Amino acid sequence: MLIYLVPAISNVIWGAGGIVAKLGIVDANPLLFLLIRAGIAGPFLSAVAFIIHRELPAPAFWPRTLLGGVTVFFDQCFYIVGIKISSGTTSALWQPTQPIFACALAIVIGLERFSVLKVIGIVVGAAGAMFASVYGVEDSGVSSERLLYGSLCFFINCSGAAMYAIVAKRLLELSKYSTLSVLGWSSTVAAALSAAITTACGSSPAARVCLVASRQAASCIWSLGYFLVMNSMLAYGLNAWAVRHAPPSVVTNFCVLQPVVAIALSLVLLSIDH
Repeated sequence: MLIYLVPAISNVIWGAGGIVAKLGIVDANPLLFLLIRAGIAGPFLSAVAFIIHRELPAPAFWPRTLLGGVTVFFDQCFYIVGIKISSGTTSALWQPTQPIFACALAIVIGLERFSVLKVIGIVVGAAGAMFASVYGVEDSGVSSERLLYGSLCFFINCSGAAMYAIVAKRLLELSKYSTLSVLGWSSTVAAALSAAITTACGSSPAARVCLVASRQAASCIWSLGYFLVMNSMLAYGLNAWAVRHAPPSVVTNFCVLQPVVAIALSLVLLSIDH
């Protein structure tokens, strides 16, 4: 029962997160938002994992740990940038493609057998997500060009999330490390990449970036709080536990809940507004 309940809860949290993020980063730089989120969550999770389990990644597992961090970075970075460009609902519409990408990646690295039907399913699923996110643009308040760019971001976001499920599952199987440790290390690598990219994209040195980030945090503190506690810690923690105890395809299937939650929350907010 927990195998199904835990990933369901994490996807409900993520579904609401798209709307929360869109409301919170209206006037904020998405890369700085990402830096603050990852910069706090990664080291915090790693510290808690070390205190509880006294684990550090052995050199033999460094490549997989780094790869896990890269996939988390791509997942989180292109998610928040895509929401900034387009909308939270568009992001939620893309999330159910994660099982499709998980299947595609598993075929590429040899974990699943290639078949024509699987390839057709992957192409149709990705095309369907892009069509659903762009269709009805007149009612969304976002231009078709921005929706297209947002969809490309979510394509990378969902690919990264699917890849992390595969990498984390394999690392947990080979190493026997705790789920909290693997999540903490991956999040810390993602935090380092976030700092590097944020600094590289700005014309100021790192200290100036951190100062601007702290000012921006004040304008979207509630949204950052949700992402830190609910998304980065609770939802990712629950999902990491589910990945350990179930195949990635089973865990990612619950992504279908995200558009349902996002649309329902949008309707509630619209009714309050009016």
